[in-house]
Amino acid sequence: MKDDLVWIRHILDEIVFLRKIAKDRTLDDLINGDYFAHAVRSAIEVIGEASKNVPDSIKQPHQDIPWHDMAALRDKIIHGYLRIDYSIVWSVITDDLPEIEPKISALLKELEASSPHHRPASGKP
Repeated sequence: MKDDLVWIRHILDEIVFLRKIAKDRTLDDLINGDYFAHAVRSAIEVIGEASKNVPDSIKQPHQDIPWHDMAALRDKIIHGYLRIDYSIVWSVITDDLPEIEPKISALLKELEASSPHHRPASGKP
């Protein structure tokens, strides 16, 4: 269970990071900003990879979280980075992440409460 928390924490940390760096930005910034686009791609890759590692025992009772979609977007970015449709990525950041973040946050709190050896969701000891 302790290791499972790591994956959920990574997902939440990257969602928070994406929402922070996208604040006051636009789709044009994503398309034309190399550093911004690189940071976004990297965070989405971490979210997708972490979601692949979350065990089915956690995913099954939390089917309202789009586990498969998070992993699939990661795969599209990794394997087709020259053909990324940034309007889809921007929609994920602006429309989907605000809905996913509270679900992941609640799941992390739930798992931490049931784990005898946990650290707070902030990642601080």
